[in-house]
Amino acid sequence: MNDCHIFATFVLGKYAAKKSEDNEALNDQVNNEAQEKGDITFVYEENGTPVEDRGNIMDNNLKSKVFNWIRHMTDHHPGVTHIIKADMDTYPFPGRAAQWFVDNTPENGQLLGWQGQFYGFSAGSIRCMFQQMRKDPKILQNGKLPSPGSGRLPCEDKFGEDHFIASLTHEYLTQHCEKPAIHMDVDSLKVHENLYR
Repeated sequence: MNDCHIFATFVLGKYAAKKSEDNEALNDQVNNEAQEKGDITFVYEENGTPVEDRGNIMDNNLKSKVFNWIRHMTDHHPGVTHIIKADMDTYPFPGRAAQWFVDNTPENGQLLGWQGQFYGFSAGSIRCMFQQMRKDPKILQNGKLPSPGSGRLPCEDKFGEDHFIASLTHEYLTQHCEKPAIHMDVDSLKVHENLYR
């Protein structure tokens, strides 16, 4: 892994509170931090609309943010080999996590690794999923992939972003793509590999 590069970022949508003056102030603060620190990635739907971010797991905003971030990474960063997602209260050791994903990706390049809110994929798996979704005219909306909440994506009814993403990737990767190596008990690896604190 001498040539391994890890890009860590906070993934945010456009803040959408109930009071518009709160929205402007918070979005200004976030934009300033993004410019100053370079540690924030803003998420947009495929049609260019900013994803709303209310910090609420009860609606489709979190699902939309994660879905569109994963899509963005695979669409716009062809050199990406793996994508790992963690909540803010999960503290992975990036180098060890990257090594685990690289070591456990089989020759066909298809991998899912999962433990609650800490999960990841080989980019090849996700690229295949999005390619298959884009072939389905029942999913596309004006030629673009819609966001969760549109009623057009499979598994939208799953509670929480983690169940939605797990169900969606499992459905597509087992039915339409080369079968991935699936490690659903990464928790046991936490002890053995010390992937995160």
